[in-house]
Amino acid sequence: MENRIKSKKLGGEIVFTHRPDSYIFIDFPDGTYTRICEEGLTETDSDYFIRYSGNSEKMFNIICRNWYLKHIKTLKDDIKMVCQVESKIDRFDPVIEFKRVAGYHIYAKIDSNTYCQICYNGNFHGEGIVYGGKKLSEFTEICKNWLSAYLQNFY
Repeated sequence: MENRIKSKKLGGEIVFTHRPDSYIFIDFPDGTYTRICEEGLTETDSDYFIRYSGNSEKMFNIICRNWYLKHIKTLKDDIKMVCQVESKIDRFDPVIEFKRVAGYHIYAKIDSNTYCQICYNGNFHGEGIVYGGKKLSEFTEICKNWLSAYLQNFY
């Protein structure tokens, strides 16, 4: 099953997909594809996945709509943070964009289509770095420090 919702708040159409394993996935306009979780969160922010094992398209659509409304509510409280840091890594874009998403997790845009959550010690795997503050300068410093640690680890 599939449910499409046009969302001005998310910048385009979002697509919910019901998988055979009963998990529900969402494809955001920015290309992020992930499982949905309780309270309007995604798998990057929670481990409480929403599953639906039924066959009713109406019920599936209700689940998707309710998740979407909760997700929009979580975004209202979030202060959007984006910064760009010069990259000296050949396989990345010359400037890496970092953004904070709901739940305050920080993601790095490593190429034109891919965002990856940044983690401690300059990694993409492990405990994700979160920033709940409101100062762009602090957020930018966290991103620069992560990139420095990444360079020390891999270059």
